[in-house]
Amino acid sequence: MKEPIGIRDYTIHGTELEPFHIYHQNYIHGGLQVPFHWHKEIEIIWVEQGQLELTLGTQHKVLKERDFVMINSYELHQLQSIGNTASIHHALVFLPDMLSFSYPDQSQMSFLKPLLSHQLRLPSYVSGNHPCASSIRKVFLEILHDYDTRPMGWTLFLKSNLYRILGILVSENLLVQTTVQDSQGKNREAQYKQILRYIHKHYDQKIYLEDLAASLNMNPQYFCRFFKKQFQMTPVAYINYYRTLQAADLLKHTSLSILEIGLRAGFENPSYFAKIFRKYFDCSPEEYRMHPQDSDNVNGITS
Repeated sequence: MKEPIGIRDYTIHGTELEPFHIYHQNYIHGGLQVPFHWHKEIEIIWVEQGQLELTLGTQHKVLKERDFVMINSYELHQLQSIGNTASIHHALVFLPDMLSFSYPDQSQMSFLKPLLSHQLRLPSYVSGNHPCASSIRKVFLEILHDYDTRPMGWTLFLKSNLYRILGILVSENLLVQTTVQDSQGKNREAQYKQILRYIHKHYDQKIYLEDLAASLNMNPQYFCRFFKKQFQMTPVAYINYYRTLQAADLLKHTSLSILEIGLRAGFENPSYFAKIFRKYFDCSPEEYRMHPQDSDNVNGITS
């Protein structure tokens, strides 16, 4: 059984010598549910088919076919299907340090070093209709092909293609300079991370709104508005959402009874557990156990 998901993703993507991994995600009947998390790797997502709903920091976006998303290190994000809409997307996750040179040439000093020190950031979103999107897509498809087929020298091809994507972004002036406003946004994001960390740690226990609000030195009424503005749902709704993800994982990977799974996920009332589970998975816990979602990553971390 997998451990409950925390807000930080400690998944090892690749190996020490190959610090990258590609995830091909095909959700025929929807069902993608990636809860809020962050990781030190950069992640580039390309939507091949369908649509997805993304929250990145304080931004909410519907991703359409051919769109690119670029998630910088330590950025809080969530990804999910839109209802039962089918989608196919591909995610490249890599350590940014793999791009660094030891020799301080112009590329290193002007672009790579500022990127690694967070003075520059990749653009969060590149529309599929942007003039440079077709160029990025061509290079990204080469990365996918080389990763899947692994010809001689494929790691060099992959690394050089990452530089090509950076070059395209630079040529289009799409790299983003970090500003004071960004720093203020990071402070808000730190508060969001703090409250999510608490929920993800204590989801199997009683969680009181007053305790959540007090952890940020807010009164409950203001905290509810603060939370809903970011997450598009109330604190109680998010707690239930996260609990159902943990229950789904237990249904897939254990033989525990439905009653026991509900209790372990934090639901004291079996009827309420069944009601909330159906809300998010469009089926009962029993039906889900017999016919789990098409993807193995319904409760996964990686976008």
